[in-house]
Amino acid sequence: MILATVPAFVAAFREEDILTRYGGDEFAFILPGKGGEAALDCCRKAGEAIRKLDVMEGRQGSFKNITASIGISECPAHGTTPEELLDRADLALYAAKEAGRDRAVLYAAGNPE
Repeated sequence: MILATVPAFVAAFREEDILTRYGGDEFAFILPGKGGEAALDCCRKAGEAIRKLDVMEGRQGSFKNITASIGISECPAHGTTPEELLDRADLALYAAKEAGRDRAVLYAAGNPE
């Protein structure tokens, strides 16, 4: 797990989960053997931990907190190729942002396309 040392992720994910930076401020999590609902639960726990981070502890500044909008897709229910899964996760991410941000959303056929 590349991001294993990030305290916000330690309690939410397992040792066998693969967490990596995908680009910019985007991350990809691969959770082998977990279904969509279980992945949703993990990502909600991670989001709660991220909100509790005090990134300015011991520093000057007015930055308050970090939040996460998370889109989730499940293999094979939502796709079987990396491209399909990323596309569906991206649609779920947009649904999370449209619903007010700072939440995790599992892809569903009703997500905006």
